Amino acid sequence: MSSRELFSLPAIVADARKLCQEKRTGTLLIENSYHLLGQISFQDGEIVSLFSQGKNGTDALPSLLNIESGTVAFFEGKVSINASMPSTVDILEYLSSATPTAT
Repeated sequence: MSSRELFSLPAIVADARKLCQEKRTGTLLIENSYHLLGQISFQDGEIVSLFSQGKNGTDALPSLLNIESGTVAFFEGKVSINASMPSTVDILEYLSSATPTAT
């Protein structure tokens, strides 16, 4: 997923799941009118870092949940790892819990 089309949070979470399944390494940027709403970094398909509204790690999760829609872009490459992250499964479950299923 990489375009200027607006995607709902469920669609963004679905894309994050796909990046995990594909064992990708890089950063998924979520923007709205060129303003960074959040970013999710992956290493070999595992979520290793989160950022939103000036917060990092698990502190960024509530802000990520507040994203209604945004454009997304995935950039392959080395990422910084936050050692105190919960499991990828737990993060995706949390982000999915407050959103309807993407179709």
